[in-house]
Amino acid sequence: MSSEDLIHSINNQLAVVMGKAELLRQAVSNSASKETCLEIKAAAIKINKLMHEYAGRPHSNSAS
Repeated sequence: MSSEDLIHSINNQLAVVMGKAELLRQAVSNSASKETCLEIKAAAIKINKLMHEYAGRPHSNSAS
């Protein structure tokens, strides 16, 4: 697997995590749970950014 393929694969999985965190945030009523969902989403965005920096690619802010 090339590094480009790996980045693409990881990015796809992070998009799933971000999407599921957002859906869960909308489904829960507890404010602490909503905050946890936002933290999960933010962590996935941070991983995506770090991965792109490591690979020397500019990071798109479209996922944030």
